This record gives sequence, C-alpha cells and structure tokens, in this order.
Amino acid sequence: MKYLLSILLGLTLTVFAGVIIAHAAETSYTPFAPLPGTYTGDVGSETTNLSLYLSGAIKLIIALGAGLSILVAIIGGTQYVAAGISPDAKSGAKERILNAFIGLALVLTSYLILKSINPSLVSFNFMLPPVGTSPMVPTTATTGQVAWPSDASERAQLANAGIGVNRPTSCTYIGEPSCTSLAGLGPEAINGLLSLKNFCSDCVITITAGTEYWLHGNKNTEISSNPTRHKPGGNAVDLSLNNSTLNEKIVDLGTPISSGCSTGALYEIGNAIYVNEVIPGNPPHWHVCY
Repeated sequence: MKYLLSILLGLTLTVFAGVIIAHAAETSYTPFAPLPGTYTGDVGSETTNLSLYLSGAIKLIIALGAGLSILVAIIGGTQYVAAGISPDAKSGAKERILNAFIGLALVLTSYLILKSINPSLVSFNFMLPPVGTSPMVPTTATTGQVAWPSDASERAQLANAGIGVNRPTSCTYIGEPSCTSLAGLGPEAINGLLSLKNFCSDCVITITAGTEYWLHGNKNTEISSNPTRHKPGGNAVDLSLNNSTLNEKIVDLGTPISSGCSTGALYEIGNAIYVNEVIPGNPPHWHVCY
C-alpha cells in the first residue's frame, strides 16, 4: 500500500509540474537573471519564455563546467610543479589533473554527441498544441474576411535565431492574397528550422510560405476540405532558393530520395525532406516537410 501511495503521489506531482511548465512555456516574462541570446526578439526588451531560457541555461552550464575543469587542471599543474620531489604530492596533483580532463571530456563529448544526433536534443520546446478545436482557426471559414491570428510569437522565436520571413507582417484574414503567416506553425517545423540554422549558421534562411492554407493545396478556404500541409499545426514551410550557401548544403549533404511530401528533386536530411518544388505561377522554392 505504501508503494501505491508513493506512485500516486509521484504521478500527481508529475501532472502538476507538467501543467505549470506548459503554462510557463506559453508565457513571456522578464527574468531576474537574463541570459544573452534567449530573448524573444522584442526590440528594446529582455522578454523570454521557458523554452528559450532553458536552452540558454544548459549552454551556460556546459560552459561553466568546461571552465571549471580547466581551472582545476591549472591548479593541479601548479601543485605538481610546486610539489618538488615529494612523491605523494606529485601523485595527488597528477590525479587531480587527470580527473579534470576526464570531467572536461565528459561534458563536451555528451553535448557534442547529443547535438550531432539531433540539435533539438539540446534545445527545449514545451509549446503544446491545444487539445480539441482551436479557436485560432475557424472550422467553417468562408471567403469573407474572417480574422486570422497574429504570428508575432512564432516570428520572434525564429528571428531570435536569425531566420527571416519574406513579408514583414502576417496575414490578417482568411483568404487574404499574397501573404505569409507562421501562426500555429507546428513545433516539429519550428524545431526543424532552428536545427537547420544551427547546422548552417552562415546560411540565409528566409521563409516564403507557412500556415496560410488557403494559398496552397486546392486553395479552398474551408480548412477541413484543403489537403495541404501548410496549415496550423502542420509541419511544412517553404524556403527561398536565393541563398546559394543553403542550396549547396542541402544538395551536398542531403540524401537523394525518389518520393516524399511533394514532387521535384528530393533530399532527406535527418527527419526533414527538402523538395526543390516548381509550381506554375510560383517562384521556385524549397518545400520542406518535417
């Protein structure tokens, strides 16, 4: 019985902690101890969210661990030199130096292994899609000017990593022509874009299409009747072909495949498929499915 009570208590605390984390992840706040590089991109402010802050914190901890290991190694080296002819003192200093380098290797190796497997493993994203029908997307959209939500938070998160959008503002209503929106973009796509930027830091990444579903697929403004992957909660974006560095990276490092989420030259990198998509009437672009 005592074990059952412990299990129930643990499950309760886990659920409670999950609710708090989910709520905190959706909230922008100004931390008492701000970390550079974790801001949401608001000009003149230091606002962040839990996902960005934890990603910055783990990098800070790794840097501090590496610095501490080097400091201990320096202290050990100094003790070794000062030990003179004392065997015991030299042995202790050598052991301290060895332990410091082992600690440094463990810290750096664990980080590099996780980052090489998937950069998302060393980043955090607690943004969860809402359960049930989201009020963000009307289920019976018409060609009238039904309001479309802002994508300010998605743009800020990606802008903080140096990822741009071809249009400075989001769509404002369903059916709006020639607009780009990231409102409700799925976490797989956001993490995939952040991973791509980490993987190719010198690439200029510009999003040319996101969740504005009525401009894709069969162009139906009724979202349930439009089969496109470009929709809220979806995992597809279009990227500009105007950056040669990005294009070369995708072609050189991607694995050519015969079929995928669209038609064209397909390359697979990790859990993403990059399609050099050509659609009549649209400029050539990378259609990316995560």
